[in-house]
Amino acid sequence: MRERVEIIVLKYKNPDVEVPCLVSLVRNTDWPYVLTVYDNRNGTKNMAQLWNRLIKESHEEYIVVLDSDTKVDVQWLTRMMEVMKSVPNCGVVVPRTNYCAETLQVKASPDGSPLQIVHGLVSGFCFLLRLKAYTEVGDFDEEFGFYGQDSEYFVRMAKRSRWNVHLQPKAYVFHYGQYSVKNRDSEEVYDFAADKSRALELYHQKTAGY
Repeated sequence: MRERVEIIVLKYKNPDVEVPCLVSLVRNTDWPYVLTVYDNRNGTKNMAQLWNRLIKESHEEYIVVLDSDTKVDVQWLTRMMEVMKSVPNCGVVVPRTNYCAETLQVKASPDGSPLQIVHGLVSGFCFLLRLKAYTEVGDFDEEFGFYGQDSEYFVRMAKRSRWNVHLQPKAYVFHYGQYSVKNRDSEEVYDFAADKSRALELYHQKTAGY
């Protein structure tokens, strides 16, 4: 019996990408799942805080956190779950993509084998998480804001726990990238550039001893 996965989609007043994202999920997800769509209408920028709350509210052992500026390809979740279920101590699986800050996920061959990410530097726009690993590794660091919490968490998992992080190049998720930043409301005054700069400093400080 295949265990159900909770897919959490974070949306924010962008139906032009959110609707295609949900349509692709319905069409291309052939692994059992339950879908949770969280409306971040209040514009929360602390993604770590939001992820922690939603993950802790889940009743499933496996959870996907997915940005809404994405479109999933056929068998994306099945291929990610194949890695999760077959690789010992796998705590997180991420897909191949067209765009993200970490080029490894972009340059990976679609015919390649699953790759363990020992340095942890992968993007959190889409990740499959084992709840047991999350419980042992701990929360995403809420000192981060909009950026950086994913990189710090995955390197912490890879280097400071018994769990590991894997890239499944056979699973593909299209990512517009920085859609929320580029298409934010005109009255939005959040300083994303300052957030990114601070996140980089925090990341190096926190991972220096890993």
